[in-house]
Amino acid sequence: MNEPLQKLVSWARRVDGRHRALLQWICAGLGAAALTLGGVYGGPVSLLGYCASWEERRTFLLMFGALYGGTMAAYLLLRKKQDWPRFLYVATLVMVAVMIRVALFNQITADYASFLRPWIDIFREHGARALTMEVGDYNLPYQYILLIISKLPLNPLYMIKMVSILFDFALALLLMCMVDRFIDKKHGLLALTAALLIPTLWFNGAFWAQCDALYCFFVLACVYAMLADRPVLSVAMLTIAFSFKLQTVFFFPIVLLGLWGKKYKLRHLLVFPAVYLITILPALLLGRSLLSALGIYLRQAGQYNDRLTWNAPNVYQFMPFGELGNQPAYTPILQFIPGVDPTQWNQWYTPDTIRYLLAALLPYAGMLVLCLVYYLYLRRKKIGMGHIWELSLAFALLMPLVLPKMHDRYFALAEVFAILYAVRYPKRWYVPVLVIFASFMAYMPFLARERPVDMRLAAAMMVAAMGIVLYHLMRGLREPEESGVKG
Repeated sequence: MNEPLQKLVSWARRVDGRHRALLQWICAGLGAAALTLGGVYGGPVSLLGYCASWEERRTFLLMFGALYGGTMAAYLLLRKKQDWPRFLYVATLVMVAVMIRVALFNQITADYASFLRPWIDIFREHGARALTMEVGDYNLPYQYILLIISKLPLNPLYMIKMVSILFDFALALLLMCMVDRFIDKKHGLLALTAALLIPTLWFNGAFWAQCDALYCFFVLACVYAMLADRPVLSVAMLTIAFSFKLQTVFFFPIVLLGLWGKKYKLRHLLVFPAVYLITILPALLLGRSLLSALGIYLRQAGQYNDRLTWNAPNVYQFMPFGELGNQPAYTPILQFIPGVDPTQWNQWYTPDTIRYLLAALLPYAGMLVLCLVYYLYLRRKKIGMGHIWELSLAFALLMPLVLPKMHDRYFALAEVFAILYAVRYPKRWYVPVLVIFASFMAYMPFLARERPVDMRLAAAMMVAAMGIVLYHLMRGLREPEESGVKG
């Protein structure tokens, strides 16, 4: 190496040593600018065909740039003194994750066309007074978001997706922080990568315009605050999660772990009704009745009574239902049922049959969950906070596995906990593979109108993942406790 080049390299190393953080901030800003400006001339951003004007498209370009820049800024604040290989890896990862989601922005699904868009129109027509009506079946906090979106001069399809994508990235960063603080800092980037790139998460928000990332984020925030000995904040986060999605109940049994581990006291549970009241207070002040506001989830529970499962990969995939009842995949077993003609299954499998089965299966599923809770109660002295990764995934799998009327997206929380589970127990890497693949296959009947694999195979994969988690959990409870939480 000649002398001028040596001097240049030496100077660059001195500058990097003194000003690496500043240089990385500058690079993050340049990446955000490149994403914004690049969308003007090409790439997926230029394909936002539903923008009514150039000004609207420019607004979304700025949002995407801000999303990238904000994610990189959060990463640099959370992980200081990063070497260049890790920084460049994350910069590329975040760019790819943003572009994947942008590429899906134009997709309009039946859920948006049939539900979300008409609800937005109602909010546009009636304004805040629509909160006093029974608009749709989402709980009030998400209706507040829809109200705000209805008042913006921007395409509602894109804005609904933008909200979900914002929580996609927030969830990924929170997962990284949890791994860094409570499991192993060496694997924080692995959790960040998985959360940003697993297909179910980016299909959920960017393609489908669903909002499962919101409640998953607040459930994870609840766990983080619990482990950090912030019980009031933890219960508040759990309440906000519940106010967005009823599926938060899949995590409720973990509150018992917090009580047994002395992370909560009984008085902390009073935070739940207080915070929940705050979430519905705006609608109450506008004139909505308390019973109507509290009854949203009860009305949800009364829907979808004509099937045992709505494409969820759970145990009810092994039972014929509705339009699948006469397909060859199911009818061979019917020849063994006295009095049933296998070619005329639907004549026997009536809506009344479904109603009777639902009435029986709901308490049955509840008893299965209570059996696991009772088993854990008997061994509560052996259970520590180090078991939270196993228990969280166990209940996030068990409840949608055995409850009827589950939908294709109801394993979203299990996917998130499966990532943490694999980081904590790397030799069981196949558990999140089973969960995420099965969940993704469950998306296909609705999104692609196809079944790439037999849904019974997807259900068997979920059952296998559940069996693996329970086997290791129960075996571990018969051994001396091994802490899985740092600090």
